[in-house]
Amino acid sequence: LYVTFGEDSTADRRGVTRDTYLSGSTLEVGFNYGDDNRLQLERDEDKNALVAFDLAGAAQPAGTLVGLRLELFVIEAESAVTIEAREQPQGWDEGNVDGAPGVANWTQATLATAWTSPGATPATPVLGTFVVSQLGRAGVALPLVLFDRWRNGTGAGGWLPLVSGDEVRFGSREGADGQRPRLVLSVQP
Repeated sequence: LYVTFGEDSTADRRGVTRDTYLSGSTLEVGFNYGDDNRLQLERDEDKNALVAFDLAGAAQPAGTLVGLRLELFVIEAESAVTIEAREQPQGWDEGNVDGAPGVANWTQATLATAWTSPGATPATPVLGTFVVSQLGRAGVALPLVLFDRWRNGTGAGGWLPLVSGDEVRFGSREGADGQRPRLVLSVQP
């Protein structure tokens, strides 16, 4: 049995996703991309993505939780890339612009709060690593403990840095139906 959180029409729980990407490019440092229909990750231009699912108050699914997976849809990949999934402990605003001044951006998590490290680069453990080499759905298994932490409101979501390769673009929550980020719970009855 699977329970899906996300904005696709097939998701079991909708209205739960926040996402954006941050650019460290000199001309884009203060820009927000919360309303972009894609999440961009690029090593040479310092672009990182943030994805979060608001699970606060979500009921524990009936049965035993046996898997938790972050899934993204690759809409463009220049070559095989390796991506790390890390938890982002700092709160952040998604923003509602696309390539204009706003927050979150490279230096600011919210209007009133700077990132503790520019680009939202937390010194948190790697939760999982995945390689993207073709268009379509890709994902990474996450520790089950994250579901309870996010459900209890004690997590700000995930941070996705590109660790090898050039660049990749994923569909964002504003993207096409079927190409949006989703969090998939595997439940054993």
